[in-house]
Amino acid sequence: MRRKIIMISGLIVFTLGLLCLNLGGAFAEEPLKGTSIRVLTFRDPLIDAVKKMAPEFTKTTGIKVIIDDFPYEELAEKIAIELVAGTGKYDLMTVDEPWVPQFAQLFIPFKEWRGSDSVNLSDFLGAALKGGTWKGILYGFPFNGNVYMPLYRKDLFDDPKNKADFKAKYGYELQPPQTMEQLLDTVRFFYRPPKLYGWVSHPKVGEGVVCDFVGFLHAWGGRVLDENMRPVVNSKAAIKALKFFKELLKAGPPGIESYGHAEKIALINSGKVAIGLEWPAIIPLHENPKESVVAGKLGFFVMPKGPVRRAAVTGTWTLNIPEVAKNKDGAAKFSYWLGSYEVGKQLVKAGMSPIRYDLLKDPELSKTHPWYQAQLENFEVGVNRPRIPQYSQVSDTLSLYLHKAIIGEMSVESALNKANKELTKLMKRYGYIK
Repeated sequence: MRRKIIMISGLIVFTLGLLCLNLGGAFAEEPLKGTSIRVLTFRDPLIDAVKKMAPEFTKTTGIKVIIDDFPYEELAEKIAIELVAGTGKYDLMTVDEPWVPQFAQLFIPFKEWRGSDSVNLSDFLGAALKGGTWKGILYGFPFNGNVYMPLYRKDLFDDPKNKADFKAKYGYELQPPQTMEQLLDTVRFFYRPPKLYGWVSHPKVGEGVVCDFVGFLHAWGGRVLDENMRPVVNSKAAIKALKFFKELLKAGPPGIESYGHAEKIALINSGKVAIGLEWPAIIPLHENPKESVVAGKLGFFVMPKGPVRRAAVTGTWTLNIPEVAKNKDGAAKFSYWLGSYEVGKQLVKAGMSPIRYDLLKDPELSKTHPWYQAQLENFEVGVNRPRIPQYSQVSDTLSLYLHKAIIGEMSVESALNKANKELTKLMKRYGYIK
């Protein structure tokens, strides 16, 4: 199971007035009052608020919302069990981007949802729509979006002494890195253990290290699978990208190779790191003065350009209606409501990570969420993890050998050659290649 702490469902119901949306027009004559929908979702602190506020949605629409939440580590298995068994218990499911290919055929294509033609999909980030798409068909309505993006300590970068020392050493101004070479210079400059470290991410074995690596891999022009579905993680580009990533880790704290989300969050909040990668849904934790000493001191920027391009790994959560759902129209109406600008503006205050252009560009929200501009820019250079139903097996294999290379158990070349060999077997087993 994937181990990311991502706030995937701000399924929170707000004021009566917000429900007066054009998106509900297609249902004006629909006899939905007195019906119910059951939602399967990730267990998140926001869900407590959802359960308390859902009666307001029911009061307005007559549709009762029942929410079943499970830990992230259990959710994919729960979704699989329900879909394969065809129980029809759930009318709506929240699905993480890498799972979409695995389950897509058991969901209703978005264009077949009642009222879908009233939704302007151009309001949503292209990378977010791609996250809910499989084989050219949009199955999931994008709702909560994440993109793995860099943050930095503005106070450290603005310090006159740091500015002078950096320029004297590297010959250019201290600023948010625009290239990978500048990124490496900068994290090395701020490596001052044990009080300060230059870099942090979450390279612990598992999905974390895959997310860490894939962005750098694409920046060097590499891929996990080529256009013919052949594994190419041992390419020259991949080898260079992983070696570069290992150099970044040298500017991190002791034991960084075992860092997951919890350790990364704690280090950033402690003020002991200059630059790190983070998901937007987690940034509010760093901006909470009760939890973080760097609240108000963080800046955000687009992923630096590698030898080929800029690349940021996306992680969109979508709302999906199973083919066997009993109240498809109720689920669709609830989804449209959640995905609207008016409701979204309230949801972001509760922690939702928006994927609508108008929310990310909203002047009021930008004041309270200063990372939105960088979030938008990173989505514009967004890249997906491999899009195949067997992604979890690809991830497990790749993460194992990436970690072996990171901890020095294997050389970069040997680890990636072994990973490529194992992935080739996997792709042959499932008939992608001969």
